[in-house]
Amino acid sequence: MLSRAARAVWTRRRGGLLALATVTGTGLAACSAGPGASNSAASDSAGARGDASPGEPCFQSSGKAWDDNWDRMAEVSEKRAAQWAEKAHKSKDARPSRPCRTIVLVRHGQYEQASRKKYMENNEGLDHDWWLEWDAACKLTPLGREQATLAGKRLAEIARAHDYTYDAVYYSDQKRATETAQLILDELEKSGSSNNNNNQEDGPPAHVEQLIREGNPIQPVPASRTYKPSDVDCYEDGSRIEAAFRKHIHRAPLHQHHDTHEILVCHGNVIRYFVCRALQFDPAAWLRFAVYNTGITVIRVGHNGNVSVSAIGDTGHLPAEKVTYS
Repeated sequence: MLSRAARAVWTRRRGGLLALATVTGTGLAACSAGPGASNSAASDSAGARGDASPGEPCFQSSGKAWDDNWDRMAEVSEKRAAQWAEKAHKSKDARPSRPCRTIVLVRHGQYEQASRKKYMENNEGLDHDWWLEWDAACKLTPLGREQATLAGKRLAEIARAHDYTYDAVYYSDQKRATETAQLILDELEKSGSSNNNNNQEDGPPAHVEQLIREGNPIQPVPASRTYKPSDVDCYEDGSRIEAAFRKHIHRAPLHQHHDTHEILVCHGNVIRYFVCRALQFDPAAWLRFAVYNTGITVIRVGHNGNVSVSAIGDTGHLPAEKVTYS
């Protein structure tokens, strides 16, 4: 039983608490504003999110609690509904087409922590690209390779248990992600958990995707004492990572009639930004949670554009002693 003082606190805060408990995509600015906050504060926050100045995200917030047209494909849902209504009118046996897109995001395994600063200093003034040498040095550790193999086995087991196959695997071109993807693909190939219509190989079609390489999507809020990306880095990386989100996270196109499952092997910052954007949270919140090595994140986009996240950085495939962050 709550005391009178506790009930008073609950009464004052319940609007904000209930809003924060709604994880179907309510914007963070709307949640934190609460019933007693000024409208100007909320509008100022929304305006900041739409400003493309250095350090700010590269999209314009709708200002709504949930934007049904967040992927600019609401018209597709309307056309799909119209097609279904027409088929239902002609035949009682018609079945609605409600395809769901499932995007599985996997962070790379543990890797060798090569000093980026050292490579920059050693190659100062030289013509060749120091970044390529540094990236090549950031290869998976033996534990990282084991983590990736276990992640591949887990993904194959899930596909078998739910009777589906993976339609494609996209992976960052950075060394640690490329190696992780190959080990995952090896396990999917062994299990036959793929949907390769070209019959060119046993595993799912694999594609290098430079858009999902690691970067700084936006200045985090609150600011970190140790992690301080420059505004220039956020401005450059943010555009690329936002483009990656728009390319890979959206509802099914009109020609798609069946569920699809795709895997993206990438990096922690990218994954956290994707989760915030997909749920329409303030993307500046991306640094408030962590994703472990080979952690599995699952984003589902329904035929009507509704989004759910059923896992964030799941490491159930790893024994406790093999769970690492970097």
